[in-house]
Amino acid sequence: MNRLRLHSVHAPDGTVLDTWLTRSDGEYAIDEELPAGGALRMALPGETIRPVFDRYARPLDVALPALADDDEVIDLPGGAKRARVRAFQYRGPADVIPNDYLALEIGGEETVAAPGRLIAAALCALARAAARTGGAGN
Repeated sequence: MNRLRLHSVHAPDGTVLDTWLTRSDGEYAIDEELPAGGALRMALPGETIRPVFDRYARPLDVALPALADDDEVIDLPGGAKRARVRAFQYRGPADVIPNDYLALEIGGEETVAAPGRLIAAALCALARAAARTGGAGN
């Protein structure tokens, strides 16, 4: 199983709750850690990931550095070009702390990025909708 942390929040008791995008045997899911413990797993159709970036992400002004061994990354479904989502932190001029961002890298195309919490919220909403309508398969 491969997984990528999309976003983290602090619960009122100080516990850090992560939202993960996971991939296992070619199937994608969102895992939301719950304040009471455990996690809520929601299947996510793999083809929904790229359109979320199309809608919310913007091109980067500066290229990301080469991928390091410890970088968080998850590969996306097929096509002729390699595609992956990569996590990074960015501290803007007015930010006190760095914020989590997610970048979509597709071979030969411009890399785009968006705040992790925005991408996480959109993917969670799509996973919930897929669960309600029974469209959770790829």
